[in-house]
Amino acid sequence: MNEQQRTIEPLNQERPRLKQLIIQNFRGIGNHPVTIELDKIVVLVGPNNVGKSSILRAYEVAMSEGSNEANLQEDDFPGGVVHQDSLPMIELHTVVQNHAPGARWIHTDSITQEKLVKERWTWATPGAPKRQGFDVEKKVWAEDAVPWGAPNVANYNRPKPHRIDAFSDPKVQADVIVKLLSNVIKERVKDVQEEAGESQYKHLLRTIATLRQQVISESIAHIEKIELQVSELLSEVFPGYVVKFDPRAEEEAESDLNLFQKVNNAQLKMGYGENGHLTTLDRQGSGARRTLL
Repeated sequence: MNEQQRTIEPLNQERPRLKQLIIQNFRGIGNHPVTIELDKIVVLVGPNNVGKSSILRAYEVAMSEGSNEANLQEDDFPGGVVHQDSLPMIELHTVVQNHAPGARWIHTDSITQEKLVKERWTWATPGAPKRQGFDVEKKVWAEDAVPWGAPNVANYNRPKPHRIDAFSDPKVQADVIVKLLSNVIKERVKDVQEEAGESQYKHLLRTIATLRQQVISESIAHIEKIELQVSELLSEVFPGYVVKFDPRAEEEAESDLNLFQKVNNAQLKMGYGENGHLTTLDRQGSGARRTLL
């Protein structure tokens, strides 16, 4: 097969993608909801102070649930005032495939047959948000549960925001680009399958998890002895208190495996032709960096 005939398989075909973003009473956006239909490329055009940055920030806030980034300040409320008739609301519609949550959260489009999950974040006061999922069976915003459960699990199953300012420092832009490409490579490595049916990557993760369990089982007697000694000392001040060490043996082994060096060590170079002079991204012009982004 020559170079012209070669086909490149699409990456991450089954990854979730955004469908719609609805924002109300958030920063520069008032009581009239702003709805953005999302596609591969979305261009926000308008004069200063009409809410372009508020739209970008809204998605970042929704995706940051569980961290301080999702906590709103009073200045994030309309006019910098907390009023019960104009509380912030961010609603996100995500198209899912393989990693869909339970059936109660999935609306199937009658025309496209796409599986859609609707979530919203609201703030009654400055601080952390309340996340809800739309229960398609009861046709209400559920109070008892949310799609995907914990924020970190939910965030993993949505497209991740990568915000890069066009006027950021060249080194910052270069690091973000390399990090994005490194993530694509790592995702691709996970998907590469051998004839036996299990990728080397998954086999290595399983080996790490097994080794971790073995180390803990061999150390458990010593761990329990230390727990007892520390608990005895602690109970002299707080009667009845005990200390337990949780090794978190069941957590993802992937966190122990780093296929590539830190992003600062990886390099991506650009230039004219394979035999031309190639330089790192931070030495390229702003136009080249923006085009690559």
